[in-house]
Amino acid sequence: MILVINYHWQLKPIAGLCHTRNSTYKTILIDHRSFPKSLLESLSYVDFSEVTIEVQIYTMKDFEKLREECIKEVTHLGIKLGNISSWDINTRAKSRWGLCKLNPDGSYAIEIASRLIEDDRISEKACKETIIHELLHTCKGCMRHTGKWKYYAEVVNQVYGYNIKRVTEGQEKGVENYESQEMAVKYIFTCGKCGATIYRKRDSKFTRNYRYYGCARCGAAAWSRKTVG
Repeated sequence: MILVINYHWQLKPIAGLCHTRNSTYKTILIDHRSFPKSLLESLSYVDFSEVTIEVQIYTMKDFEKLREECIKEVTHLGIKLGNISSWDINTRAKSRWGLCKLNPDGSYAIEIASRLIEDDRISEKACKETIIHELLHTCKGCMRHTGKWKYYAEVVNQVYGYNIKRVTEGQEKGVENYESQEMAVKYIFTCGKCGATIYRKRDSKFTRNYRYYGCARCGAAAWSRKTVG
């Protein structure tokens, strides 16, 4: 069992120095066998006289165990993996299950979406499919989902009964599919000379300084702005 500690701290205002509260969040993964000593060690740098901490604890899959099982299964087939310099649990990823990045030094950094190991509806097998998916990207010439990567995935699927492929929907892992919310248009800009229209969903240099920008169609700097959201 692994304990996930999400703690949130707020710096208390110091008289004469600040009048607002700064806050931040951090997530740490702790093996239950070293709890609570490891929790105390992870918080040893915190000045408790200036910090308020809220802690939430919940259980999840043993990621380290699953990771080692995946590595053994892949290498047992004679597939040579690349040098993996780091593994990270991504708590922000919503639209992807995993990610493998090639570092400038030739090593690889792998990220796994936290919901894979936190959501009880997702099986260990489904979690391992994503881990192996990313592991195969570290093989030579396997950064794309074609050629050798596709061949290796088919071999692993046949031997171990996995369903490793390029894209996997949430329903295939036992959860709902992620649906991103389309951002609404916030500003509409209209050129006063030719009538060209530009739509913007968020603030930017253009939305703040549109009066100084020329129209790509007619060249006139005659924009008017309408806020719609």
